[in-house]
Amino acid sequence: MTDHNRLYRVFVFLLILNSCVTVFFAWVLVFSSLNSDTFAIILALLVVANLIGAGLMSIYSLLKSIMNELKKKIN
Repeated sequence: MTDHNRLYRVFVFLLILNSCVTVFFAWVLVFSSLNSDTFAIILALLVVANLIGAGLMSIYSLLKSIMNELKKKIN
């Protein structure tokens, strides 16, 4: 396994883990009577982190496919 594949798998794992934590905090925010401002801020930060992670993954996949096409044209 190359370093790029390992990095991609770790990145996917972290994005899935972040999504699970986001769902948990959303559940706590909806069904809890705790300080909702704090949970709302944490939830907003987690959603932003998910969006950034998904965007980075899309850019990585796009660049990887472009590099594969360039390799095919060179060979």
